[in-house]
Order: sequence, then C-alpha cells, then structure tokens
Amino acid sequence: NTANLEKIAQAYEKNNNQHQALLYYGYVDYRQDKYEEAIKKFKQFFVDHNERGTVFYYVALADCYRKLGKEKQSRETYIEALKYYPQNNYLYLNFILLFQSDKCTKEDEALIEQFIQESPDNIAIQIESKRILPIIYESEEEINYYRNKFQEFINYLDHLMTSNKLLESKNLDSVFISVNGFTNFYLQYQYKNDKQLQQKYGTFINYVMGLKYPNYNQSLTMPPLTSEGKIKIGYMSMAMNFHTVSKLIKGWFKHGNKEQVEIYCYYGELIFDQVTNE
Repeated sequence: NTANLEKIAQAYEKNNNQHQALLYYGYVDYRQDKYEEAIKKFKQFFVDHNERGTVFYYVALADCYRKLGKEKQSRETYIEALKYYPQNNYLYLNFILLFQSDKCTKEDEALIEQFIQESPDNIAIQIESKRILPIIYESEEEINYYRNKFQEFINYLDHLMTSNKLLESKNLDSVFISVNGFTNFYLQYQYKNDKQLQQKYGTFINYVMGLKYPNYNQSLTMPPLTSEGKIKIGYMSMAMNFHTVSKLIKGWFKHGNKEQVEIYCYYGELIFDQVTNE
C-alpha cells in the first residue's frame, strides 16, 4: 500500500533516520511507477547504508530496471542479490520472470540450470524454469522450441499429481507461491490452439487449490431456479473497469437473455470508472 509506505518514510524522517526514510520514499516512487526516481533513491540508500539490502529492495530495484527496458542491469541486480540470499524462492522466481519479456541468453540458461542443480527439491523453481514464454519470437522454429518446453512443463505438472509429491506441506507451499503469482498469459502469443494445454493446467490448479484449501473443494449442489424460473449466473473479475478483459466480457452482461438468467457481478478492485458503473 503506497500510502502506508509513505507514512513509514515520514515516521523515519521525523526520527532523523534519513537512510530508512530514503529507502521507503524509493518504494513509494516504485509503486507510483516513477522508476528513475526510485533507482536514484535505492542506489543512494545502498551507498549511505553500506550494507546489503533486503530481498524486497533487490526485487524492487531490478524491476525498476526491467520496466525501463534495462534488462542487463536488472539481471546484474538479481545475480548480486542471489549471492546474499541463495535459497530465496521469491528472488529465484522473479529472476526467471525477467525472461518473460527478454529472451534467455546461453548464460541465463546456464544460470537457471545452476539454480535447478543447487535446489533439486525446490518444485517452484522446477516449474517456473520450464514455464518461460517470451513475448516476441523471431521464427517458427523458435515458437516450436518454446512450445515443446511448455509441453514439458505440463508433463511435469502431471508427474507432480501422480507422484503425490505435493502431499508434503513444504512442496505444496512452494508450488502455491508459484501458481499464485505466475500464469501462462504469454502462451497465446504463439498464436496456436492452446485449449488442451490450458485445460491440463487448469486441472493442476484445481488439484493444488484442493490440497491447499480442502474445505473449498467440495462439490456443490445446483441451487434452485429463482421464483421467476431464471438461472443465476455470477461473474467474478478484477478487471471490471477500463481494461482489455472488460471489453471482452462486457457483452455477456449486456446481451445475456434477461428472461432466462439473473446476472450477478463481483468486482475485487477499488478502481471505479465509467465502465465499472455501466
């Protein structure tokens, strides 16, 4: 929460702790997409503090570089952070996420392979190292290469389900971090039929969520029709505002047969605009 970060910065400032105030003002800039300003504050904090930063410090700094298109500096930041926090899942996963917008070099692939060798039991790293999906491809061969890797990713998920490895709480917690923060969004950029692959992934998500929250994985009975004989349909989305997703789904609400269905919408964001009001 940006407002809370700003309050923390102000509190440090009042207590004459300028170093920590500078750091939290950097976080405020980062959350407000002021990446150049945030980098200046983060780097000044590091010079003044003369100590290693926290995991979040390195992730925020690396992400600032990434958002500015400075992938080289972003990589270097993650590599430096991993020297200090070699077993931190959050760092590993964010480092691998970097390759969703910038393709792996041979050096990157070697580094990811090193991560896997050093943490063979870390299932989250195993998963995300196989789920690398670039935005831009230079040839059909390159598309096929990454699509084959994605098929390996799906096969690995099948293995996790059949081997019952996720019955161990440490493995389940690791995988939950992965599936909770990352998706297959860029698979569609390959311009192929993804239905079967996405269905299999959906089966895996259902399996993980069933283990994590068994009380919410019970079969529900079909509720009765309304007194008017209508079917109740509910839509839940974080994008019921001016957003690409709202453009795709708005027609469902507008043109649903009002004589046959009763529509309910559930919106989980605090951003309200004209689209939300519609």
